[in-house]
Amino acid sequence: MEDEISMNTWNVSPPLAHSSEAVVLFGILFHNVTFDDAIAWAVARMHSGKPAVIATVNVDFMMQAWADKELHETLLEADLVLADGAPIVWLSKKFGAGLKQRVTGSDLTPLLAKECAREDFKIFLLGGAPGVAEKAGEVLRNQTPGLRIAGTHSPPVCMLSEMNHEDILQQLNDVEPHLLLVAFGAPKQEKFIRRNLPFWRVPIAIGVGGTLDFLAGVQWRAPQIIQKMGLEWLWRLSTDPRRLLRRYYGNALFLASALIRLLFLRAHCKFKSPRRPFCSKRLSYLFKSAPAQLLELQDLALLSPPMERGHWAVINLSSRSWLDSRELAMLVLSARAFKKAGGEFSVLCPSGPLQKMLRSCHLDRFIHLFPDAQTALNRINEAVPETADCL
Repeated sequence: MEDEISMNTWNVSPPLAHSSEAVVLFGILFHNVTFDDAIAWAVARMHSGKPAVIATVNVDFMMQAWADKELHETLLEADLVLADGAPIVWLSKKFGAGLKQRVTGSDLTPLLAKECAREDFKIFLLGGAPGVAEKAGEVLRNQTPGLRIAGTHSPPVCMLSEMNHEDILQQLNDVEPHLLLVAFGAPKQEKFIRRNLPFWRVPIAIGVGGTLDFLAGVQWRAPQIIQKMGLEWLWRLSTDPRRLLRRYYGNALFLASALIRLLFLRAHCKFKSPRRPFCSKRLSYLFKSAPAQLLELQDLALLSPPMERGHWAVINLSSRSWLDSRELAMLVLSARAFKKAGGEFSVLCPSGPLQKMLRSCHLDRFIHLFPDAQTALNRINEAVPETADCL
């Protein structure tokens, strides 16, 4: 099963896997999957035992990620990123391949519980108010006969830096669950998972937000018909207007301003005269002595792991005035795989609108942007002084 899943184009577990089933929207990578796809991936990963992260991203997540570099990097590094918001699915069609389905964490959790019961996997519930995790565990166990709840824990509410991480890690390593549901709220739960991922042996960790509250009956989800209409946010607003009105107002402003800016940049690139592509032979000559791999966008599948730490990948975009959501996903997946292997990833000579788009979505935090070959060579030589004679 693991071998079959690893061959799927949207699985990014291999060091330099690429994805035709992933898109980048507003600077966030989303895997274009259905509930069935996500469950199959999670089950295969639990069988493998290799720690992984699932992130369910809504508009509020996206807005926070633009303002919070750590959260943005956390989402870009997640192994499986799901669109947990109807507006994200709607807008994905404006920038390339539309996402297949809204995959919500609240709906995914009981489905994963059923698979865990079938496969004899264990679940650990972490977070929520005192008693909520225990109650949610009872509900899941009643809904899913045979489900093994490895444990529950509701740590005191405090800053992430003040949490007793050692105690939580000890509990998890003692019972060795296959699935960890973390309900600290965003972005705390995502940062908690990222911080502790290297220190536990949990195959799947997922931040579930208010899902435990829904399961425990502390909060109520919208009726199915409202969920299918994509109006669950309106239902939640009616149940807690004082807390959510300001949040949803901020989300709407963020989405509108980001959408207008990106549509303007895309329209601008269509009317602007295309720049003359940089001569590939000349470019190859300039970089022949530099510790870098020089590739075109369409050749990213040929990108090999860096031979040594600090090695650079330089992607020539001088012939491109814009990238659609799938091309951006290919770029981001390549960048994170290359960086994970110890290298540095960069793009060369993007057009004005394309460069502004990458910067406005804050992808320049993750990918080096170079306006010309000389700037790229100078930066590489600064990072690797011994190659300064390559000019």
